[in-house]
Amino acid sequence: MKFFYTIGFSMFFLMPTLAQQTKVDSLKAMLNRHTNNDTLKVATLLNLSFAINMIDSDSALVYANSALDLSNTLNWAKGMALSYRQKGLVLYYKSDYLNALQFSQNALIQAEPLGNKLLDASIYNNIGNIYADIGDLEKALTNYQRFLEIAKIQKSVSDELTALTNIATIHVEQQNYTNAVTEFLQCLDLANKNGISAYVSIICNNLSKTYQYLQDDKKAIYYLNLGIEKAKATDNQYNLSVLLRNLGGIYLKKGETTAAEKALLESISAAKSSNTIDWEAESLKLLSSVYEKQNKNDQALSTYKNYIVLRDSILNEEKKSELIKKDLTFENQKNQALAQAEIKRQKLIKNGSIAGGSVLLLMSIFALVIYKRKRDAVAQKQEAEFKTTVADTELKALRAQMNPHFIFNSLNSINDYIQKNDVAAASDYLTKFAKIIRQALESSSQKQITLSEDLKLIELYLQIECMRLKQKFSYAISIDDAIDADNILVPPLILQPFIENSIWHGISKKEGKGHIQIDIKQKDGMLLCSIDDDGVGRIKTDLINENKSLGMTITKNRIDIINRNKDTNDSITLTDKAQGLRVEVKLPIHYLF
Repeated sequence: MKFFYTIGFSMFFLMPTLAQQTKVDSLKAMLNRHTNNDTLKVATLLNLSFAINMIDSDSALVYANSALDLSNTLNWAKGMALSYRQKGLVLYYKSDYLNALQFSQNALIQAEPLGNKLLDASIYNNIGNIYADIGDLEKALTNYQRFLEIAKIQKSVSDELTALTNIATIHVEQQNYTNAVTEFLQCLDLANKNGISAYVSIICNNLSKTYQYLQDDKKAIYYLNLGIEKAKATDNQYNLSVLLRNLGGIYLKKGETTAAEKALLESISAAKSSNTIDWEAESLKLLSSVYEKQNKNDQALSTYKNYIVLRDSILNEEKKSELIKKDLTFENQKNQALAQAEIKRQKLIKNGSIAGGSVLLLMSIFALVIYKRKRDAVAQKQEAEFKTTVADTELKALRAQMNPHFIFNSLNSINDYIQKNDVAAASDYLTKFAKIIRQALESSSQKQITLSEDLKLIELYLQIECMRLKQKFSYAISIDDAIDADNILVPPLILQPFIENSIWHGISKKEGKGHIQIDIKQKDGMLLCSIDDDGVGRIKTDLINENKSLGMTITKNRIDIINRNKDTNDSITLTDKAQGLRVEVKLPIHYLF
């Protein structure tokens, strides 16, 4: 399956080392600060185990065991299921398949009574992966099909795509290419119908690989070009680099070196745009072979050296030594070929001292090129670190603005009670206000909190505003049954400014009572949050100029920075109704674990 990309648990998009290390450091700091033995500590331990699994599986196993022990102490069934699942995943990456299977099955036993079908589905997928790796393809297929059944029942399109892709990949392993093609085409149709454009490129790549097994290069090239078109349309330079590299590989196999050269040069350009050194290196390696086929020996040598330099920047010291040795061997072979060509052309015999001098000169040039490439790589890395730091600082500044804005509005409400000499109401209001300020301050230092925590904060805010306006409005919060609010992360106080505007600028200016309806749903792989009010609407207020609302402006700026920093598609839509205003906020779904 190494030639195929899967969707979901085997991630297609790789997290850069810098970002991963930052996440690990943040989780370790969170674990050190959190002294209580509770479910939040279990979640932090599991997140930390998952984050370091690829770089330190032994430590990842220690954290998973700690999470399991604490879950047992707390008698928290969900924590035990998640801990067993994570322990199975760590052992899977350590190639301890027997124990990985045992703990994954224990996870399923703990999870099934909880009624969380998507959790069951994830475990079936993990078990399927284990069976696939040990070569028991029938059992792998059985577990993937159970995963698919749950995904369809739960109407989780992304999980359905994952299951179908894995099933098709098993059929490829079984050399059942016809069924595999049918299933990959189903995946493509499903992704297109649901607007999941990010998956189209990967499915096209898998289809192309399958058609290569069927010796149908024409269709293989067709689907690669289709994937390339989609990647360009969505400006996905990462996927574009992969597809162009594979296209270049097919052309190279067919002996069409000009087309191969063009595709590989475009692949290298796309890899540079997405800062993906791995893909750039692989394309350079193929391009070197193209130049060798074209008898462009100097370009072949230079391109292969560039490939070695890039590989040096991402591999460990042992692999670096091996690549340098291969590079020197390749260089000597090229020198011998050039020397033989020169002998035939000039019919002269070069003595050993001249040949030795030529080798020494080439090695000196090679060392200079390596030094320059390494220096450039360090500069690029420092620039990337700086940009990430700037984005994080901007986001922290906006969150810092949000709290004084929120506190100022709440203090206005308390002042209203004091002026009316309503001591009992003021005391009750102050108690609720103290709780909301404490929760707001606790969440302000975090980039994301759970949806359930954010909704508790919003409900407390609605209660005190309802008191301030003497029950002038009612409210309701509805969460779709398929959403696990304790396991989904959102930016803190992301909805509060829109609710505030509904109260202050919509319902407070309305004659008679009003109502605010908050709905949280899952749609097309996104979290859709809507706020509906039946107030006077924007047309009758100064909010028709949205820039006059400080809270909404800050929130839009927060979302713009998150989109730029994480390459996401968060959005805000305001719709004027006959009576009131509807606000829709779309956020990508991020899980706690």
